[in-house]
Amino acid sequence: MGMIPKQTQAEQKISIGFLTVSFKRIMGLMITAAIAAVFARLMYKWVGIAFIVIACIIYLKLTSVAPNNPTKTFFKGLIDFVLYIFSRKTLYNSNSYEYIASENRRKEIADAKEKKQIDRKKSAHRK
Repeated sequence: MGMIPKQTQAEQKISIGFLTVSFKRIMGLMITAAIAAVFARLMYKWVGIAFIVIACIIYLKLTSVAPNNPTKTFFKGLIDFVLYIFSRKTLYNSNSYEYIASENRRKEIADAKEKKQIDRKKSAHRK
């Protein structure tokens, strides 16, 4: 037997009634809670407890399914969005060579169509 690619392997899930959670999410939640508890010791007691709860909620939200792509996590979708926002976009301004060339082509096509219409009108008047 050959090796199974990672994408086709089934996730190990734990079912508790109607709730089904993957093993990776449970382990990540425990690690997040432990790290948050270490930082919570530096705060007042009630702030520390709130910090742990908020850290766990943020972890669960970031590891949930993205709303627009069910194959990605929310965090991966958020990273893709941020990279798209900061990526260089090839929008042409009025000074670039590509914009000037496309405008010239557009004007040539419009002039050719206009000339064709004028020729048709002249030929129609001759008949």
